[in-house]
Amino acid sequence: MLDLPLSVQQHYFPVLAVREEVSRLRGSAAYSRAAESLLGVLYDGLARLADDFANLASDTEGTRRTAARYGQVASVLHDCLQFVQGSDEDQAPSSLVEPLETLARVYMPNCQLLVRSSFQGGLAAYWTEFFVPSLRTLLEGLPGGGPLAKRLDQFVSLVFPSAQRENLLMHAILGHELGHAFSYNLKITEQLSVPIPQEVNEQLSKLEDRDREAFRQIVLDWLEELVGDAWGLHIMGPAFYFASSAALSQTPPSTTHPAGRFRLQSLRQHLEWRGYLGAGEDAAKWLRGYVAAEAAAAGMAVPLFQLAEAALGAFTRSIFDAVRVLQPENAFTPAKFGQVAEGPVNRLCNLVPPDQTDGGPTRMPDVLNAGWLVWLRRWEQFCQALGVGSDPDRRFDALAKLNSLLLKALEYSAIRIHWSAQ
Repeated sequence: MLDLPLSVQQHYFPVLAVREEVSRLRGSAAYSRAAESLLGVLYDGLARLADDFANLASDTEGTRRTAARYGQVASVLHDCLQFVQGSDEDQAPSSLVEPLETLARVYMPNCQLLVRSSFQGGLAAYWTEFFVPSLRTLLEGLPGGGPLAKRLDQFVSLVFPSAQRENLLMHAILGHELGHAFSYNLKITEQLSVPIPQEVNEQLSKLEDRDREAFRQIVLDWLEELVGDAWGLHIMGPAFYFASSAALSQTPPSTTHPAGRFRLQSLRQHLEWRGYLGAGEDAAKWLRGYVAAEAAAAGMAVPLFQLAEAALGAFTRSIFDAVRVLQPENAFTPAKFGQVAEGPVNRLCNLVPPDQTDGGPTRMPDVLNAGWLVWLRRWEQFCQALGVGSDPDRRFDALAKLNSLLLKALEYSAIRIHWSAQ
């Protein structure tokens, strides 16, 4: 035990206690993959804190402040530990972890994904910034903590509302959450500067300085969300639009998030620019009609945020171009959408898991797009195949059956991918 002044010891003991808890969990073999990696970072960070206390042997105001700061760091690291303990990656359906890591590693080759359920939150999953950038910034502030922070570069944590865990259709929303990680990793928003249209500047000139600063922060926060949406559509295709429509259509704007109506408007433009609405195939014709009907039903903007919408609405194409420059080809293509609308959708309507498409294993976007097309286009045919009739309770069971088929498709295709790589 270090011989430390009492004013320093009171902050030293919590560091030792948290380190001991982390050490116990690391030795229990209860965690693997991303959770194991994070526990290693936490342990090394706490070990460095404990070592640094040896330099606080004098009882001065400066050492007391440093000890208190180290104690605060240990408290935050303990919160990180609780996040790990609440993660359920080992129990999470394979629809969530492995396929998402496969998608992410195209853009973040060493991506590690940690998933946690939450009983709070709406329909949309949300990416927590608790680890990136907040934890990274915290570790960088420790003496010699830079290498520790660097180990978090490829780490992504997702918090997913428990109520939506079994509804695979909504998992397409996770494309947006991965988009946040890609945007931060690739520093996309840092490279974008939103020009303010003249008519917006004229309105801003009439506002007080604090209101103009609030407008600037709203634009920055909304830009990050719109970049995440652009990535979500790039990765997941129309399934991301369908899931976003289900989750966001009635969502009001806030200082950190645009109105759902505005985000869907932006996504409809992305669908067109990516070529989903221009093809002549049956699925594209149907999608054009579906998108047009939703656009006609969109409500008016909330006056408080009209200026931010005007500025970012004119910038939507630049957001698309920024993502397109980094990834010139669609991860999920209009041609793939047409293939999914045939083979995998027909298999689902025959109650067969669509684990193959176009002669190869299906990927997560293939499966989710097929699920949405059954739900939106051929639900009556699917229910007829199940023989559920019009009874509401049995219709609910039909949705559970659809999710079961989608999950099986992902599990079977994962097996195919594994053995094809051997």
